[in-house]
Amino acid sequence: MDYQRLLIDHLDLIDKIVRSAGRRRHLSAGEREDFAGFVKLRLVEDNYAILRKFQSRSTLWTYLAAVIERMSLDFCAEKWGRWRPSAMAERLGPAAVVLERLVTRDGHTVEEAIEIIRTHHDT
Repeated sequence: MDYQRLLIDHLDLIDKIVRSAGRRRHLSAGEREDFAGFVKLRLVEDNYAILRKFQSRSTLWTYLAAVIERMSLDFCAEKWGRWRPSAMAERLGPAAVVLERLVTRDGHTVEEAIEIIRTHHDT
């Protein structure tokens, strides 16, 4: 089977799944572009290993959706690390968790984080 042709024939499908996964992970437009490149590189590397593992036990769409969703986890972990809120933030509630994430994981100042929470989280 020609896996390069399979990839090229389904680039629109891959882009659609990447956009969907990127929105679910709240990636910015630039991050979604980076993620799309990350996905395409992973699909091509090791002589199309991911596509060669497809066994037709589901539709190609379902297989790619599952694979790309897992890639989104890898992409986010590579970009930000595996972040977990502190016990104190969890005790203080959802707003405290968002504030802590914005400051510690995303690198915003406290003032920036508070403004982001005000404008995007109605708090």
